[in-house]
Amino acid sequence: MSSFTKTDLTAYTSNDVTFVFYKVSLKSGASLSLGSNEQSAYCINYTVIVQKAKGFRCDLNADGDYNVADAVLLQKWLLATPDTDLPVWQAGDMNADSRLNAADLTLMKRALLEPVSIPVSDPPADPPAEETETGSQYEYAGFQLSGKMYLVGDSTVCEYTGSTCTDYNRYGWGMKLGEQYNGGLVINYALSGRSSRSFLTESNYTSLLNNIGAGDYLFIQFGHNDEKTDEATYPGHGTYAGLDLSTLDSTGKDSAGRYSYEWIILNKYVKPAQAAGAVPVLG
Repeated sequence: MSSFTKTDLTAYTSNDVTFVFYKVSLKSGASLSLGSNEQSAYCINYTVIVQKAKGFRCDLNADGDYNVADAVLLQKWLLATPDTDLPVWQAGDMNADSRLNAADLTLMKRALLEPVSIPVSDPPADPPAEETETGSQYEYAGFQLSGKMYLVGDSTVCEYTGSTCTDYNRYGWGMKLGEQYNGGLVINYALSGRSSRSFLTESNYTSLLNNIGAGDYLFIQFGHNDEKTDEATYPGHGTYAGLDLSTLDSTGKDSAGRYSYEWIILNKYVKPAQAAGAVPVLG
């Protein structure tokens, strides 16, 4: 039973015997050996209930809920991390194109901004696509593209000098973004070594707030530096994913002094961009 997870469900018989429910997810066609329950008489059998996986939207690991674990699972799968399996891959197909790629991951991260519990027996309907002038579900009604694309992030995004590029073969994807558009202006504020939290102290963050406006795009990519939670070694960097947003103070910190990754992304990047009339995109 080591692969099973104990649930809160119980059942009772007419003679006051209590049954406890455990659950496990399996691929179609897989077999499972239950083994002995260490009883010798009367109760040596298991009662097994099988339920077909629904493939709910966002619930990629099929645990009946959508949270950070689902987005992390998709990210690992996209990076070809060894031993990464998707129990219900269809749940991650956010744009319904029968493929899993970075676009689905971006949409899953956007859904994290408003965490919801996904009931096992009653999957939610897909939200209707928002109608806009451009026909895009990302842009609000009346959006007029300015051509300016602001970037914030870490070393994977930022600009490098010629010597760094030639000597170390190091490039940030922000250096190449402008080449993909005609007439697009990329303003790259990303800085190497920064987390979503530490970037808030930089003058580049202040410049972003002062300059971003209606019709702009803001591309946001932080993550691996946020994992540096040792304050003695990396002061002001660490954030934690999956914290209960209802328990946080006005700075996004819980009672244990931990800063929420989702709270900072939402309140310090997404909402300011939206308030300025720009469209935020999570990478």
